[in-house]
Amino acid sequence: MQVLVTQIGARRHYAVPAALQHAGMLAGLYTDISMAAPWLRALSKVFKPDMPVPGWKSLQGRTHPGVPDDKVTCLWSSPWAMWKNRKRSQHLGQYARWVAQNEAFGRDVVRRGFGKADAVYAFNGAAVEIFEAAKAKGLKCILDMTIAPLEVVEQLLSDERQRFPNLELAEHTSDSPDELISRERREWELADLILCGSEYVADSLAEVGVDPSKCRVARWGYSGPTVARAPTANSSQIRILIAGTVELRKGVPYVLQAAELLDDPRFHLRFVGPNRLNMTAIKGQFLNSQSRCPVEFAGPVPRSEMTQEYQSADILLHASLAEGSANVCYEAMAHGLPVIATPNAGSTVKDGFTGFLIPVRDPEAIAQAISRLSDSEEFRHSMGEAARQVASGLTLQQYQLQLAQTIRETFSEIDLPTTGRQSSTLT
Repeated sequence: MQVLVTQIGARRHYAVPAALQHAGMLAGLYTDISMAAPWLRALSKVFKPDMPVPGWKSLQGRTHPGVPDDKVTCLWSSPWAMWKNRKRSQHLGQYARWVAQNEAFGRDVVRRGFGKADAVYAFNGAAVEIFEAAKAKGLKCILDMTIAPLEVVEQLLSDERQRFPNLELAEHTSDSPDELISRERREWELADLILCGSEYVADSLAEVGVDPSKCRVARWGYSGPTVARAPTANSSQIRILIAGTVELRKGVPYVLQAAELLDDPRFHLRFVGPNRLNMTAIKGQFLNSQSRCPVEFAGPVPRSEMTQEYQSADILLHASLAEGSANVCYEAMAHGLPVIATPNAGSTVKDGFTGFLIPVRDPEAIAQAISRLSDSEEFRHSMGEAARQVASGLTLQQYQLQLAQTIRETFSEIDLPTTGRQSSTLT
């Protein structure tokens, strides 16, 4: 079976096409832009990695080890295509921008053709045009659900906006998600196989009426090394890391309420990630009390510097209301951190063994879990070491093997198309 992967961006660092290439199942990779583009390869010989050119550092992360360049097609690789894509959506709201980008990408995939692929692989929100054309040619369709259904997420966010009005920046609440929700529903209808990063995603799909027989859980993995930690000599301060976009979906208000409950200068909460909240409102509602628990908003941190963040922390806290399968939890566990997370984070935290599972929207549970981990350095270290051991078995290689095996098994008893394919090649 040969699978054409279509993806915008470097999702999971191109783990999907790499897995299928390793299994001998990759027909090709269609993406927006990567360093496989000839002009970018030429620039890389001229520009230094730290060259202060807008977007250059980000582009350097668009490499795909394990996937040969001759199997990669960059649909928007020219400077003109990049400018046109940016121009197309620069005045649109968040959801309208995503829809415009996804539609344009899908149309470009269809124009380029499917070559000799037996199946196409696409990601939620960006699959409609691709799947409709693939189905017309008798190809199988594989959908990757990177997070819970948007309609589930939006209902959660609607509740949060009522609980905490005026916390979100206006630019992130200005347009309707309805068109993107409709796209996801159409994708579920067309998909022969829906891959979910966690049981939470699969359960959420079932709740909105998706046929459970279509869904399979394929847990993501961690590609880096695991890092053993020595017990901390000075335990006078407990450093709690909250990594990811600072937004309502991540449960930020409940973390700040927990800080007020802790009311202890030993606990230092550090948020790292881009901000989507009104910091003036945050300070007025949560940070103007007499709480002695320090809270820091550090802003975005480059991926290359996240190792230092994990090494400087004692605990990872991930109070998310909805995820697919949060990479940050895998990474923290691999660095020997105990993790406090909600079931909706889709993580592999084992309650009481590698960290604590807490209910969503529960600041008391967050504060209690932090307090329990702060009581004993030995307890915290042993739990972090258990997390590291578990993470050592959750490798990217394991994910890739599971992914390829799931696809093979799902379609093993289904006749694959042998006629009607396009004659175009993947170039």
